Amino acid sequence: MRTKLWGVLAALALVAAPAVGSAKVLLWEDFTSGRATGQLGARWTLVGEQPGAVTGSVVELDGNAVMRLEGTGTAIVGDPTWGDYTVDVDVNVFNSDYWAWAAGVFFRATGAGTIGTSDAFDFQGRPWGMQVEQWNNGGAWQYLGEEGAHRMVPGQWHHLTVTVTGPRIQAWIDGQPSFDVIDPSGTHLQGAVGMRLWGAGAYFDNLQVSDAQGLPPGYLAIEDFSSGGLDPRWTVHDVDGYGALVAEVIQFEGRNVLSMDDSGMVVMGDPAWTDYTAETEFYVWNDWYSAWMAGLQVRSTSPLGSWSNSAAYDATGRPDAAQLQRNGTNYEWWQWLINAPVPTSSRTWHTVKVVCQGATFRLFMDGELVGVTTDPVPYLSGQVGFVTYGGGAYFTNLVVRENDFAAPVTTAAASGPAGEAGWLKGPATVQLDAVDAGLAGVRELRWSVAGGAETVVAGSSATLALEADGVHDLAFRAVDRDLNAEAAQALTVKVDAAAPVPATPVVSGTPGTNGWYRSPATITLTGTDATSGVRRLHWAVNGGVPSFIYLRSVDVPAGEGTTTVTWTVFDLAGNSAAGTPVTVKVDAVAPVAKVSTSPTSIKANGKLQPVKVTASATDAGSGVASVVVRVTNAAGALVATAAPGATVQLKGTRGERYTFTAVATDLAGNTGSKAVVVPVK
Repeated sequence: MRTKLWGVLAALALVAAPAVGSAKVLLWEDFTSGRATGQLGARWTLVGEQPGAVTGSVVELDGNAVMRLEGTGTAIVGDPTWGDYTVDVDVNVFNSDYWAWAAGVFFRATGAGTIGTSDAFDFQGRPWGMQVEQWNNGGAWQYLGEEGAHRMVPGQWHHLTVTVTGPRIQAWIDGQPSFDVIDPSGTHLQGAVGMRLWGAGAYFDNLQVSDAQGLPPGYLAIEDFSSGGLDPRWTVHDVDGYGALVAEVIQFEGRNVLSMDDSGMVVMGDPAWTDYTAETEFYVWNDWYSAWMAGLQVRSTSPLGSWSNSAAYDATGRPDAAQLQRNGTNYEWWQWLINAPVPTSSRTWHTVKVVCQGATFRLFMDGELVGVTTDPVPYLSGQVGFVTYGGGAYFTNLVVRENDFAAPVTTAAASGPAGEAGWLKGPATVQLDAVDAGLAGVRELRWSVAGGAETVVAGSSATLALEADGVHDLAFRAVDRDLNAEAAQALTVKVDAAAPVPATPVVSGTPGTNGWYRSPATITLTGTDATSGVRRLHWAVNGGVPSFIYLRSVDVPAGEGTTTVTWTVFDLAGNSAAGTPVTVKVDAVAPVAKVSTSPTSIKANGKLQPVKVTASATDAGSGVASVVVRVTNAAGALVATAAPGATVQLKGTRGERYTFTAVATDLAGNTGSKAVVVPVK
């Protein structure tokens, strides 16, 4: 069986090619799936420079399934939207009869797949050395570089590596740098991959396409098996050498999964990995044994393949429990470190996660923490993988990352109709957004109002409504998927959507008649507000310039004449309500009376004599309501009452005198008088 070249050749390089397993694998092809039929899978497309110019099949060579390609053309596979990536492949030229034969790897290919119909590049060996070619759709091809320091020898396996990053193309043969060139067009930035032949025959094996950008910071491995196979990072270990474990990548429910049937482990990664978090999805499809188990294996080191002679921990689900099992070494018996009564059902997807930190382990099943334990004699480093026992399971979406002990951080923003003094004038909404600086990701947001019950919402964002008027004291926090919890934060949201209530104005003064006041008056304006409280009052007198005061009540003076006050109450939130306009009439000045008689004296003859009285009054305020003339004698006794213009009969008694007093009353009830004396002569 042929020895894999990858790790050996990379170690020899002066400028090493990208390390295997350092990035997410986009595609893996070792042709084992075509061993039985001899056919390339449906994802492969053969394109000849003319019909029938290239043939391809899967054959057995030195115990390996390989692609056999012969003629002139390409075999294309992958996603034409791939951008920056690294492609690796093993090549062995078996037919070099044509003097200018070429064989190599095809990359960033779009179009029909032939010269003149494709935008693409190839890195290929020729009898005289290595080349990088650029193909132009609708145009000719051109060399981007040729070198003779390295050659592909027919009959020998060679390993080709190409990394494309933006317009930069780097190529290696057998781990040795061959080219570092720039695409002069700068436009051929994406495309599929494949194999390229020109008048030759070659075997191809172990094709891998991986993301050239590597894994995101903090991640040790990400695997969803979208590459289509188990790439060289993975090793398969049957339990106790029974040879019953079958491990292969298949499609299930529309996605690629690793299928493991029977008992064993499939692991990958660096044995030196120490503290990390591993998580995967699994689905038990074969539950023939009543005590089956399936899940993760962490901190596993060689030798593997035995429960009692493999340094490892199994984080698994079983029909009656979620468990963390410590496997023994030197044929010591395994032991349960966590045995939580959390049943795991078959034929349902589950998620298992284990956090390894020193001697402490935290086990999660379906997102919930089911146990924490400390191993007194821990295994402190090792690989990661999958384990099954007594059944079959599917696995996908494996993530291995650094541990996250940082709590998420939540920001809160309240919004609503803007008011004043920090109040909102209508129903409020509070937007909560949490971010997690670690790698666990936000699991949920939690909040409570006024110390009430806590509300829990999954995800990193939530919107809550605060519709009632009042002061809402909100406490909120976030929890990440590793159950790191943020310390509660506080936010006060003040809502007042109701307008204040103006009170009935109160007028103080000396009441008169007919709605008038006979003294200067005071108008007291006030209002109430049940939530934020009254902040200020605005008022205007007789349509003049408004005045305002930051008090809950105000006294507005009303002087002589008619005073009309319009007014508005404002609460702290800025809501307002107009009070009922009030009009106050003040007349504090008495009317002015006038009086005269004709004649101005009478004769002392002892007889009755006529006297005509003339009386009037004026009033600048409310106006004259009435004028009455009172006639009294020298003793002050009332002799007669007369209206203005009336004639009274008075007796001419010697020594008597008569006083005519005009009494004027205005509409406000004020009175004024004027008197004249009519003597008897």
